[in-house]
Amino acid sequence: MNLLIVGLGQFGCEVSEEFSKFDDYKILTISSQKRRVPKCKNISFSSNLIEQYESKFPTIEKFINRREKSTRLFVDGKDPISLGCLKLLEQFEKKQDIEVVYLCPDQLFLGIQSKQIQNLTFNALQEYARSGMFKNISLISYESLEILARRLNQSSDGFPELICSTYRMIDIFNSSKPILNNFDDEYL
Repeated sequence: MNLLIVGLGQFGCEVSEEFSKFDDYKILTISSQKRRVPKCKNISFSSNLIEQYESKFPTIEKFINRREKSTRLFVDGKDPISLGCLKLLEQFEKKQDIEVVYLCPDQLFLGIQSKQIQNLTFNALQEYARSGMFKNISLISYESLEILARRLNQSSDGFPELICSTYRMIDIFNSSKPILNNFDDEYL
């Protein structure tokens, strides 16, 4: 697997950092706080003005190389730094497969500013998805995670690990060749 994992925002970074347990991934986290996790490159960036999160978003070219053919971006919808996701997406090559995993916050617990951030980010990503900018977008709601965690008798601290292990298994299944199949080689 030649996959770049990018975490944007607090929860997006927590999920991305879980992938550092595996050697198959290159990990970049972008947040408003310095993060020190082995095997993860970190860019910390913060601003007092919400408008600057997009206009002054840092370049990531020196942190990535062009060998990665695929990128998975975990975006925390309630974090102000998520407003820079468009600037981030513009820095990737057109031929690169980009998968966006948007972590939808629970609307009941958001303040006015957080709701505006969530709406702006979600609408921008939705437009990019319609235009074909990335391969796909997955939406994960905190509410659904809480329901799943209750069924698994797990605390909310385990959300990043739960998301990571799910995507890790998907990656393994996608990159593995089947032992048995019903088709001759001429059909594959």
